[in-house]
Amino acid sequence: MPARGVKPGCTRNTLVVFARQLGNDSHMSQPRTPLPPSESSEWIVPERLFALLAHSDDLSLLLDIHMRSVFTGPSLVRVLGYTAAELARLPAKKLVHPDDFAEVSAFFQRLVVNAVGTAWPISYRVRHKDGSWRWLSGRAVNLLEDPAVRAVHASSRR
Repeated sequence: MPARGVKPGCTRNTLVVFARQLGNDSHMSQPRTPLPPSESSEWIVPERLFALLAHSDDLSLLLDIHMRSVFTGPSLVRVLGYTAAELARLPAKKLVHPDDFAEVSAFFQRLVVNAVGTAWPISYRVRHKDGSWRWLSGRAVNLLEDPAVRAVHASSRR
């Protein structure tokens, strides 16, 4: 049974990978104290991780090879105004600013083809549900070959 609010099909392994990504985020400004090894596996439970994602200012997405959203963190509504279901129905071309779309599309294709496991930075504009444009800066990492994820993980912030 998925954690409360987690999109069906999102496994515990996917949430654990999010925890690894959050723990390795190079753009986080606060130093982190690692959990003792004996406590780390008990600490990373789907409910706790989902609560952390819900209160984060970062937008976390899992994208398939066609740039379609297959999982969105709960901060999506706060950051861009969309629900996960609404975002899943919108093609990337309608979300990304027309002046940025070619660059974002080329970035994504290079990431999918060439950069397994490597995080690449990017900044771009995205349409908020209210019609305004929001600048997001973040990074994406190709986790398509990771059996627990099989997607591209993108994390962005305003």
